[in-house]
Amino acid sequence: MSDNTTSRDSLPENVRPVKITEQLQSAFINYAMSVIVDRALPDVRDGLKPVHRRSLYSMYKLRNFYNTKHLKSARVVGDVIGKYHPHGDTAVYDTIVRMAQDFSLRYPLVDGHGNFGDLDGYKAAAMRYTEVRMSKICGEMVADLEKETVDTVPNYDNSETIPVVMPNKLPNLLVNGTSGIAVGMATNIPTHNLSEVVNATVALMRNPELTVDDLMQYIPAPDFPTGGIIYGQSDIRRAYQTGNGKAIIRAKTTIEGDENGKQKIIVTELPYGVGPAEIEKKISECMRDHTIEGITRVNNGSTKKVRIEIFLRQNESPEIVLNKLFQQTRMQVSFPINMLALVDNRPEVLNLKQILEHFIKHRKEVVTRRTVYDLKIARDRAHKLEALLVALSNIDEIIAIIKGSANRQEAHAALMAHPWNYGELNSLIEIAADGRELCKPEYIEPRFGIHEGAYFFSDPQTVAILDMPLHRLTNLEQDKITEEYRELSAQIKEFLRILASEELLRDIIIEELEQIRNDYGDARRSVIETNTAEITKKDLIDPVSAVITLSHAGYIKYQPLSEYEAQKRGGRGRRATMVKDEDVIDSMYVVNTHDTVLCFTSRGKVFSINVYDLPEASSNSKGRPIVNLLRLEENESIQTIVPVNSFDENKFLFFATSNGYVKKTKLSAYRNVNAQGLRAIKLDEGVSLVNVALTSGSDVIALFSSDGRACLFNEYSPLTPEADATIDTDGENEEAAEAAEAAETIEEAVSADADGDGEGSEEDALVIGPNYRGGVRASGRVSRGVRGMNLAKGHQVVSMMVIDSTLPYVLIATENGFGKRSPVVDFPLRRRNAKGVIAIKGEDRNGRVIGAVQVADGDEIILINNAGILVRTRVDEVSVISRYGQGVRLIRLDEGLKLVSVQRVVKTDDEEQEGQIPADADTDNAADVASDGESVADAASDAQDDSDI
Repeated sequence: MSDNTTSRDSLPENVRPVKITEQLQSAFINYAMSVIVDRALPDVRDGLKPVHRRSLYSMYKLRNFYNTKHLKSARVVGDVIGKYHPHGDTAVYDTIVRMAQDFSLRYPLVDGHGNFGDLDGYKAAAMRYTEVRMSKICGEMVADLEKETVDTVPNYDNSETIPVVMPNKLPNLLVNGTSGIAVGMATNIPTHNLSEVVNATVALMRNPELTVDDLMQYIPAPDFPTGGIIYGQSDIRRAYQTGNGKAIIRAKTTIEGDENGKQKIIVTELPYGVGPAEIEKKISECMRDHTIEGITRVNNGSTKKVRIEIFLRQNESPEIVLNKLFQQTRMQVSFPINMLALVDNRPEVLNLKQILEHFIKHRKEVVTRRTVYDLKIARDRAHKLEALLVALSNIDEIIAIIKGSANRQEAHAALMAHPWNYGELNSLIEIAADGRELCKPEYIEPRFGIHEGAYFFSDPQTVAILDMPLHRLTNLEQDKITEEYRELSAQIKEFLRILASEELLRDIIIEELEQIRNDYGDARRSVIETNTAEITKKDLIDPVSAVITLSHAGYIKYQPLSEYEAQKRGGRGRRATMVKDEDVIDSMYVVNTHDTVLCFTSRGKVFSINVYDLPEASSNSKGRPIVNLLRLEENESIQTIVPVNSFDENKFLFFATSNGYVKKTKLSAYRNVNAQGLRAIKLDEGVSLVNVALTSGSDVIALFSSDGRACLFNEYSPLTPEADATIDTDGENEEAAEAAEAAETIEEAVSADADGDGEGSEEDALVIGPNYRGGVRASGRVSRGVRGMNLAKGHQVVSMMVIDSTLPYVLIATENGFGKRSPVVDFPLRRRNAKGVIAIKGEDRNGRVIGAVQVADGDEIILINNAGILVRTRVDEVSVISRYGQGVRLIRLDEGLKLVSVQRVVKTDDEEQEGQIPADADTDNAADVASDGESVADAASDAQDDSDI
């Protein structure tokens, strides 16, 4: 086998071995720096990359200004790549094309003639067809370039020179923005409004202590050439402060409708960099894939201006469709901002203030160098005019010396050596502060000009005299020379003042900036929307009516109400949900999909869940266990749910606990419930939450106790806001407030100290008053509440309800399976904290009351025993008995079993349901009714029991 390796000794003399790792590292660094400095990143001073700068400089050298005729693009491109930019012609032409597009640059720098592409990405015509010239505003970029205002460097073959930066009068980096990808870094700076940027620059020059937030009063956000809506400023503020951030841009839309209820969305402006054809295509895809519903067709009628028509189905919500379009198409985009630019040939990320400071520094240097140049030119000219004035004063001697000289060189030397009388010039020459003649150039030696009482010509002056035409010898020409000299003297003095005064220099820059603003400034195109929020799931959900069902086993779901179509009488109805044989629907609520559901647990906590976050299921589905949707603790269960449409300040949540306490809290206190839940009510050890209901603040509340008593009272509290404010609502003086409210005498109310000031007073009696029969005052969210029912020892509240005038009966059930219906009107309205009135008698037979529900004829109830067995029965099968009666048998229980729950069944269809009543219920019912007959004396006795207040 031959060895193909080459030894170090066998290498040619001109080949040097190197380590490949070192060579790669060195070569890559050189490449990276070349891309960073010479290709991809703009200079902070003029906002131009090298290819842009060289293209504009080529047009400048070709005198291709805005007021001259257009040149073929190929002519300009050829000049650029031939003299200044040794790269491909396509890259140069693409650069020129972009500078001519009014949808790419906020203020185009090139005036193009021909097809230069469009928003949809169609390319410009070939360079042999199009023509270009500088735009008028571009003239401000190259103004004063001939006055040595910027440094120049040799081109790639040392045959030409190129400016390292343009002396631009406008802050182009911000005004027209830029984008570029270098090696390991990238820049993306948005466009801005010229007037706003100029105003900010002027303000910063006048007050260098301004902060970025101060500057944002002038530059609130970018201003894109395609308009659109800038959605929010928080991210933009971060970008302006740090150099990194983003801008959210939305399409500008309007909504139009017709008399048939059909609407369409009109898109008139798109985010920067987005074309109408792209939007049309994407919307069509969304329609095909059914990711956006409600759109019937889309029509792209864009020409020079954007116009996209999106037609919607009848009665479709345009706001919901728009939110989906913003989320799923590029009608909303995030424009990344990375304000990276070259500062002294080093890439730096800059904030808004730093960019303006670098521009101001650049303009100071440019104006200073321009002034120095103008001063030099003025002095050179004045210096020659001095010579002409001296020559005219000594014209005969001048002519004699010239005539007597053999040649020009001899005449030149003789004129410089001769001391001249400067006559009239003596009154024109001014002496500067440094002792030098004001108009003498700095490079002229002191021995020239006025020296030792005479005037001596310098070399440039002698040349000017020898080149002077004879017609300058006339008196008229002498007057012109004198006047021009005086004007130059004034200019020179002004130039010197500018160079000596930072304030004058600043004023000149400000004046020029304001002139730029007046000449080229325009109105903002991108609208700033400050009242913003992220698109949430809620924004994508159509706000329609829906039905929530919660089963006894805790399964929850929602369905659109439209699935429950109205039927004629006698219809078969439809199933609302699929439930197990041992499960039934406990609750059904008609809500809006944008509503909130408050879920109250057995431990007094509240969780919040949006309706649209509940499982949306068909009628054949049972839904999901609600405990799987919330972060419940071990052995914690959902006690009740309350759907809320809005957290109205005039609505309340009314709580009842097993120890007889009640609490009323403003609904708005539960507006912000986090995922961990929120403490809804303070519960003592061994106390459970009975129920929570939404009230208006003036509803009638009914509490039922386990010993068969009922306490009905109005929740409305007549206390004035001033009086109510004196009552402690944080729970610390609840017992005192309760005692004062229940006081039978003024003395008791005084001693109770209801206002919590530390001592009893007559104010306590005035605040609450003896025999106060009002309702429940609103208290804090974490308070325990006040006593709602005065319970007998060993008993507790088992039910709380808000009286519904559409439900005429109260059905009460006891643990031994007995119960009855009694008219609601039989229960007198009492005060809070009363013992209540008799609701059902016969505790020895019936056992304790386990619950009460409000019902109407035709309703059904479910009864559940402690073995988990569920029985469903019709309310009509339960006799209507006065509240003094003992009731009838509802369910026959085996030995050892107790009834633990009674619930009203929410009907889910229109057809009659057969109740699951035991076969012997009818006979028991008849016997029980007979046994409930009471004498007048018994009734009188019961009335006496009810007399407590």
